[in-house]
Amino acid sequence: MSMERPTFHDAWHRIAGMRPRLRASVQVVRQVFRGEPWHIVQDASGTDYARLNASAAMFLGLLDGTRSVQACWDKCNAALGDASPTQGEVVQLLGKLYTANLLSAEVSGDTDAMLRRYQKRKARELRSYLSSVLFLRVPLWNPDRFLSQWSFVARWMFSPLGLALWVLLVGAGLFQLAGRFDELRSGATSVLAPTNLFLLYVTFIVTKLVHEAGHGFAAKVLGTRQGTGGHVIQTGVMFLVFVPFPYVDTSSAWLLRSKRERIVVAAAGMMFELVLAAAAAVVWSRSADGTVLKGLMYNVIFVSGVSTILFNANPLMRYDGYFILADLLEMPNLGNRSNEFLKFLVKKHLWKTPRLDERETNPAERRWLAAYGITSFAYRVFIFFGIIWFVAQQWFILGLIAAAFCFTTFAIVPLSKLVKYLATHTEIARVRTRAIVTTGGLAGGCLAVLGLVPMPDHVRVEGVVEAQRSAVVYAQVDGFVRSVSAGGDADVGSTLLTADNPDLRVQEARLAAREERLLAQRRLALASDVAEAQRVTEQLRANGDQLAYVRGMQAKLAVPMPFAGEWVSPKGDALLGAYAPRGTELGVVQDTTALHVRAFAPQWASAHLVRQAPQVADVRARMRPSSRSEATVLSVLAAGQEQLPSKSVALQAGGSLAVDASDPRGQRVQEPFFEWRLRLHEPSEFAAGQRVVARFRVGSKPLLGQGWRWLRQQVQRRFEV
Repeated sequence: MSMERPTFHDAWHRIAGMRPRLRASVQVVRQVFRGEPWHIVQDASGTDYARLNASAAMFLGLLDGTRSVQACWDKCNAALGDASPTQGEVVQLLGKLYTANLLSAEVSGDTDAMLRRYQKRKARELRSYLSSVLFLRVPLWNPDRFLSQWSFVARWMFSPLGLALWVLLVGAGLFQLAGRFDELRSGATSVLAPTNLFLLYVTFIVTKLVHEAGHGFAAKVLGTRQGTGGHVIQTGVMFLVFVPFPYVDTSSAWLLRSKRERIVVAAAGMMFELVLAAAAAVVWSRSADGTVLKGLMYNVIFVSGVSTILFNANPLMRYDGYFILADLLEMPNLGNRSNEFLKFLVKKHLWKTPRLDERETNPAERRWLAAYGITSFAYRVFIFFGIIWFVAQQWFILGLIAAAFCFTTFAIVPLSKLVKYLATHTEIARVRTRAIVTTGGLAGGCLAVLGLVPMPDHVRVEGVVEAQRSAVVYAQVDGFVRSVSAGGDADVGSTLLTADNPDLRVQEARLAAREERLLAQRRLALASDVAEAQRVTEQLRANGDQLAYVRGMQAKLAVPMPFAGEWVSPKGDALLGAYAPRGTELGVVQDTTALHVRAFAPQWASAHLVRQAPQVADVRARMRPSSRSEATVLSVLAAGQEQLPSKSVALQAGGSLAVDASDPRGQRVQEPFFEWRLRLHEPSEFAAGQRVVARFRVGSKPLLGQGWRWLRQQVQRRFEV
């Protein structure tokens, strides 16, 4: 036997004479993962199960209640040689089965305590229960009899015919939504309206009941079909961020031999939910706007789409996508194994711990385990932080309690376990000094880098690009628009827009005809009556003034370029052929050769900027960071302003300035801002009206200090404390 796996165990004498056996209700199913045989041991009347390799399964098969543990171990050694489980592995196996209530045996008090030392089940369950306070589960009912009675209704659904019908139904729903995605996207703004929240929650409960029914019927039908029982013995309420939702426990699916059928059980909830969403899409597309029915159907589509894609199908959370990924990779218990593998890497490569058993880790699985362990932990921390932030915005005190609990769960408890492990565990007895030194050095180095090393500190604010010279072009005369320039660069004096006014043309013709008549009258009067000639001359002068005025108005129907620059007319196509009264805004002319940025800093950012007084900034376009330029500070308007400077920086348009809902014009912001004007060094990279982000360098500060300042600012800003 290799020294990496010690053959003997100091507590062997306590269990060698035991004659255990599996409980009568236990089922054993053989499965194959990555070409290796494994055995799943599960209690049909409960949710406890264990996964054993071939050697452990052989040893377990010898336990019939008549043979002693010693006799079974001797037989395994004779049959398997070095592949036989060691005494320590047997002790661990028996402890695992005993505490999972899968093993029946008469044991003494000291042996019972020794076995439970390997897995303190109740304490572990309690810790898991408390650590998941934001995802709390409360079992309420055993649905097994109900599912057995009604499984005949759902049996055909889990067949090739059921799959074909599912594809047709979902396809029909997508067909109804095709080409209407803009309408779907615009409706998302009202789905979270206060008047819709109760209806949205009711919709969520109904869709989740359908979702969980899909899991339950899939486990029952496929389990019965394969002869593994398909027991579904637990359903209840899960409090997701203190909000109740239904759940069903389908752990019996582990007994299914085919990974395809296990994937079907994991995906059945989403499949049922998508059928419901497809039916809702058909009704929604045929309902009249503004009706309660259409709003209800939109809720179903929204809930099914968002929850399925963001939560259920996400493999980084312990929902349906996680179990689907584990079966696709043939890596059961992926989450726990990835965490254990990361611990193994630390022990092996950092601490140099001897006698580590690597048999449980297949070389082909190691990259998956490492990648999943790191990404799932980071995502879990992100999700918990987001949930705490959401809860705190609704109930501040409850958010503080949740934050304290999560800090304890993710920081205090793991740290205390690590300290205890480093101080007392026998596994690292030979390398304890190295483990303590390397762990302490790594932690101290990280703290030093984060808390002592100055790093560039920046403040980011949003702004908008404007031309230093610009002019709004208005219609000077009433008229019908006949042509509009397509836009772009134009020279001074070029025609931007032409219009036609029939009334002016009629007036011009009438005045021109009268002018000819008056000229003829004056020629006749000059020959006979001088006084009459003077009177006609005055009339001719007045008519000429009127004619000049009308012709001047007609000339204004052609709108010229006031100066060289870029012509922008957002309403150009809509104006063509339309009647444009005097004063109508036609477009904007901008001198694009000289652009500047108006950056709008909220109060929390302005205090820091005014104190540091940076003279330069790095400006990048929103959603297009490749467009960048250095910029010089031209001026600072330190007085707080409350009028919305541009619609593009409003929160509704994706900006950062929230508009006061009590302002009927929608021009007043909720929080005063301070304006910084910047001159771009590379104006060709930007366009007037573009939204940008200006990053100011405000010295250097350790990352921990920057993070603490950001957190305090966010708390003060959001909660006004």
